Amino acid sequence: MEQARINDQLDKERISNITLVQPASFVAKPSGPRKIYVLGSASQSHCWARSRRLARAMFDPASAADDIEAILRLPVLGVVRVGVA
Repeated sequence: MEQARINDQLDKERISNITLVQPASFVAKPSGPRKIYVLGSASQSHCWARSRRLARAMFDPASAADDIEAILRLPVLGVVRVGVA
């Protein structure tokens, strides 16, 4: 009851028990992601995908031959393995 009476008295006198320590500050510059980081990430993922595709073609020529058959719709006559003993 005592707490309710105190709250009513504070409301009547428009007194708040909240203290403002620091006023809100306005930042005029947006704080979103930087364009250079977005472009760098996109180019890095593109290079990673290309290198992965190249490694797959180098180490598994049969899958590369299957890809060539699928894209060109022509049969592959042979596969040459280079550098693998």
